[in-house]
Amino acid sequence: MGSADVVPGVSGGTMALILGIYERLLSAINNINFMSIKKLFGSNFYGEWKKLDGYFIVVLLMGILTGIFLISGIINDLMKINKIFIWSFFFGLILSSTFLIKKLIKEWNLFAFSIGLFFAIIISLLSPSEGSENLLYIFFCGVIASIAMILPGISGAFILILLGVYSNAIESVEKLRLLEPSSLKILSSLGLGAIVGIKIFSKIITKMFKKRTNTILSLIVGFLLGSLYKVWPWQQKINYNLENSNMNYEFFKPYLPDVGDLNSDFYLTIIVFLFGCSTVLIINKINPEVIEVKKRK
Repeated sequence: MGSADVVPGVSGGTMALILGIYERLLSAINNINFMSIKKLFGSNFYGEWKKLDGYFIVVLLMGILTGIFLISGIINDLMKINKIFIWSFFFGLILSSTFLIKKLIKEWNLFAFSIGLFFAIIISLLSPSEGSENLLYIFFCGVIASIAMILPGISGAFILILLGVYSNAIESVEKLRLLEPSSLKILSSLGLGAIVGIKIFSKIITKMFKKRTNTILSLIVGFLLGSLYKVWPWQQKINYNLENSNMNYEFFKPYLPDVGDLNSDFYLTIIVFLFGCSTVLIINKINPEVIEVKKRK
């Protein structure tokens, strides 16, 4: 999830859904509040810790931070070498998980599906806006990005690009690796906003799952299919320069490969794509609870 959250076009929520921990994650987030934390310091620490699903939260958080600080660097290096292979792998992951989620829908809500599809495509097509380094604005960006992180199909990193703070966030992570205290100002504001956003939005998603399971699943499938536009392997690089600013952004416009000029990279891309598809299917085969929504009355 941490690796996915720092790669524009890939959603950490999608990864949680693929790995079968999405509902447990929402439940754990909803259980955290002032009273539950206060009870931890009472006489029944172990019992309250189990109620909070503490081990799950701590281990998951450690994994997310590991992805952000370590694995994300590897992914970024691989993307510099050959982005097509990385995007084809993610394309396969998302596409195959979409089909598995689709099977869980007993009654399609075409309106919710259309909304999810529409907004995912619109967000992918939006141009970046110039953000501010104001800490209150960065807090607001953290709230908005956290909604994208927890909702499958929308990339939190891409939202940060749209809000104009992605480069600041990445630079702050690099500074933190070098133990520079100046990085804490931006990261703490962004992180606090993310915590507030996740806490608020998780309750909405949980209630929707309980009352409108088919509706939320239809919405998610729409988001996932719409996000495929952003992670299409073959994309043309486009440079975008903000007016009155030295900030340069790179965008990619999807295109179809020339069938008459196919090379070994094309066939290797297809193999990587199939590997991404099979990864989800194998995980689901080994653990049938992966990508499963519990039956409700």
